[in-house]
Amino acid sequence: MGSIRFIYDPNEETNRQFGRKWKEVQFYDEDGILVLASILLDNKGLAFELEIWKTDFNPLIRSPKKEDIPIVQSQNKHNKNRIF
Repeated sequence: MGSIRFIYDPNEETNRQFGRKWKEVQFYDEDGILVLASILLDNKGLAFELEIWKTDFNPLIRSPKKEDIPIVQSQNKHNKNRIF
């Protein structure tokens, strides 16, 4: 579907590279199709992009309510909670 890139310093944007996925949530759109939303970090550990992908490639019908997104403990061994 798309992504939103976080920009800290426009002069340094050319040096930034994707580092790793930090967090991901899954929820179902109104039509029952699975949607994935991920926060990606750059090579310095700073927020790089918010990526949203509806698994059938169609547009999102509605934004999820917070109760639509289950909270689960991260299993990511690299979770250093460094995002901003």
